[in-house]
Amino acid sequence: MEGEGSRGGGGGGGGGGIFEYFGWVYHLGVNSIGHEYCHLRFLFIRGKFVSMYKRDPHQNPGIKPIRQGVIGPTLMVEELGCRKVNNGDFYVIRFYNRLDETRKGEVACATAGEAQRWMEAFEQAKNQA
Repeated sequence: MEGEGSRGGGGGGGGGGIFEYFGWVYHLGVNSIGHEYCHLRFLFIRGKFVSMYKRDPHQNPGIKPIRQGVIGPTLMVEELGCRKVNNGDFYVIRFYNRLDETRKGEVACATAGEAQRWMEAFEQAKNQA
């Protein structure tokens, strides 16, 4: 694993601008054969949409997201606290639709402060939606 976790990138400007927040996070999950994975990914919240990329879309124009979703009023975001992942301590956030709890996603941040900023970003996008 490389990189430094997420770096938030600015909110939407005043005057009704579209809210944006982006940065590097670790995407956590379990693959089809049951092995856990932890991949560095670029997460981008723009308005009510969230997208996950393998590389920074600002530096790689035209790149397609590997995952996408819509942030709506049924989005639930919860902080799971500190967890050991690949011999490192990370602060994990889980998000899911409260109407369909079978599809849950988890991302991890290097510090509690970064995790808190991502939680706030998801809440702000949810309120704007």
